[in-house]
Amino acid sequence: MFDTDLRQNVSPLARSLQIIVGAMIAGCAAFLVCVVVLHKTGAMSARQLGEMPLITYLSVALTVSCLASSVVVGNLLTQSQLRSIASGTFRRRPVAGLSAESMERLGDTGPLCHVLQTRTVIVAAMAEGAALFACVAYMLEGKTLALVCALAALLALVARFPTLDRVVQWLTIQREAIAAARPTS
Repeated sequence: MFDTDLRQNVSPLARSLQIIVGAMIAGCAAFLVCVVVLHKTGAMSARQLGEMPLITYLSVALTVSCLASSVVVGNLLTQSQLRSIASGTFRRRPVAGLSAESMERLGDTGPLCHVLQTRTVIVAAMAEGAALFACVAYMLEGKTLALVCALAALLALVARFPTLDRVVQWLTIQREAIAAARPTS
C-alpha cells in the first residue's frame, strides 16, 4: 500500500484520535485556567492543610509515575499486540472512523489501527489524570510546584497529539516490525 493510500485510508482514524485527545487537552487546559484565575483573583484561596503540602507532593509523584509509566504501558501494549497480529491470533475489532470493509482492505494495518487507537487513549488518559490531579493540588494548596506538574502533564499530552503524519509514521514502522516478526517460509 502506497503512503498516499495509507494516508487517505487512515485519515478518519487520525481525525477521531485528534478529537479524543483534543477534548482531553481542552478539558485539562480549561480546568487549569479556571483554577489559576480563581486562585489569583482571590475568589478561591488555598487552604493550609499543614506545614507539608502533601497533595502537591503526591501530584509530583503521580505526574512523574504517570508520564514514565505511560511510555512503558504504551510500548508493552504495542509489543503484545504486534506479536498477536504477526502470529495471526489478533481478533479484529471496530476502529473509530473506519468501516469493516476499510479494515479488511487495509490488511495488517487494520488491526494496527485498533492498537494505535487503544494505545493513544490509554497513554493520553494517563497524562490527563496526572494533569487534573495536579490542578486539584494547586486548587487546594496553591503551590507553584503543583502548577508546574499540571503544565508538564498538559505539555506531555499536547506533545503526543496524533497528527496524520504521526499516525502514518507509527503504522508504517509497526507494519515493518510485523513483517520482520513473521517467520519466513
